Amino acid sequence: MDTLKYIQKKYRLTPTSHPMTDLPQVSRLDLAKLFSELGFTKGAEVGTWTGVYTNQLCAANTNLKLIGIYLNSKTSRRDVPSSCKLLHMSSLDAAKKVVDGSLDFVYLDADSDLASTIANITEWSKKVRKGGIIAGHDFFRYRARTNLHTRDGVLAYTSSYKIHPWFVIGLAIERVRSWFWVNV
Repeated sequence: MDTLKYIQKKYRLTPTSHPMTDLPQVSRLDLAKLFSELGFTKGAEVGTWTGVYTNQLCAANTNLKLIGIYLNSKTSRRDVPSSCKLLHMSSLDAAKKVVDGSLDFVYLDADSDLASTIANITEWSKKVRKGGIIAGHDFFRYRARTNLHTRDGVLAYTSSYKIHPWFVIGLAIERVRSWFWVNV
């Protein structure tokens, strides 16, 4: 299955010259369902804090084998499905343990400073097979009190590597937006 063609058909998108496409009515839960529709069975959630999205990913796809990663996670083994393997280590240390091209998707929701965002996208993108999806959370403008630079990192990465198209979801329905693109 051609992942990008499936996404374009599902959301009735026509190719544009602008690299970013906004999907304001699509939520993170819809993204989890999309992974299932695409037949994705191997993924990683980098930034498994309390296990809420971990459980949504696994509930949307009963065939999913998920790796949940977070150094200081509040998630315990009993909080997630048995198909989820928890790694309590840093994102970049965990990336070293995953074979390049072995995942169908990665969802990044870890450290949000600029350097960490770019390092996480760079390292975890290698783990996703061609036709898989690289995605993440916290796509909003810098807020001084929380020091979040995810948006800037995603914009810099997609511009530098000429990622086209890529998508931002959740404007109309979620407090914090997510982003994704198909690995080519």
